[in-house]
Amino acid sequence: MWEDYASVAFQMHFHAVVWLAMYAMFAALPVWGISVLVPRLRLSWRQHFMQIALYATGWILVAAFLMSDPYQIVTWFRD
Repeated sequence: MWEDYASVAFQMHFHAVVWLAMYAMFAALPVWGISVLVPRLRLSWRQHFMQIALYATGWILVAAFLMSDPYQIVTWFRD
């Protein structure tokens, strides 16, 4: 079965997901570190630990989805 993913909607969705993934991988931790180090941006330590937990949980959910994808769309990622 061959599918055509050349539609404009798919390309927009693909680029949006890529940019969000790039932010999550490369920018989220430095931005969080700056928010902890700059006193005017600092929240309570409880909130910062909650942010760390949510970030880690998000990556765990992504990994769980990649390992248990029922449609086998991302099997190339595990190769």
